[in-house]
Amino acid sequence: MNALDLTFIGLLSGAILFLFFSIICLLLMIRTARKRTVLKKSRPKNKRKQKIWKRKISKLQKQRRSLLRNTILLFMLTLITGVGAVYSQYYQMTNLSAVDSEALVKSYYLLGETKKQLDSVQNGASPEKIANNLRDITKQLVSAVNHSPNERLTEEGQRLLKRYYTGATDVASNIHAQSSILVQNSSIVDEYVTDLDKVLTNQKTVFKHFKVNESALKEKK
Repeated sequence: MNALDLTFIGLLSGAILFLFFSIICLLLMIRTARKRTVLKKSRPKNKRKQKIWKRKISKLQKQRRSLLRNTILLFMLTLITGVGAVYSQYYQMTNLSAVDSEALVKSYYLLGETKKQLDSVQNGASPEKIANNLRDITKQLVSAVNHSPNERLTEEGQRLLKRYYTGATDVASNIHAQSSILVQNSSIVDEYVTDLDKVLTNQKTVFKHFKVNESALKEKK
């Protein structure tokens, strides 16, 4: 359970309690108002009793005003905490968790490095060195994206992330298994570059959906 879960539970619990007490205050206010109405209809003729009657009327009026203020305050607190609870839930549904954020950042750099290594094959770099680099990079890539998206995300968000994770895992696994062969065959390299480009396209879709600042990631390279 993360901090946002605790925040949601706290705010929701607060909203329920404030609503409960505001309803109690409202009922007490209605009861007090009725008492005052009934009492006003039974005005005594005796002067001494009239003074007592007026004090009771005044006391009930003060109680009614106090209960009205408390009711309004509690309803406002109910509204504030309720909105806060809804927003915290909405935030979790539309924003990446720490785990997914880390996976996106790591995979962004590792996919970029994989693309560079494949380009190096086509540029005539040392096949053995590139094969070793690809095995190391793709192993890290599989580890980075080998998990399910946060279940609290919207269905669309989960679908996009799952497609991206699956595509990245498949490409990385295949390159890792075929690293020694593909560095010797440019046509195979072309196939993997095409597959990698599809994953990078999915990556951009994920970035757009979750409003990830790709420019900031590029600056950190």
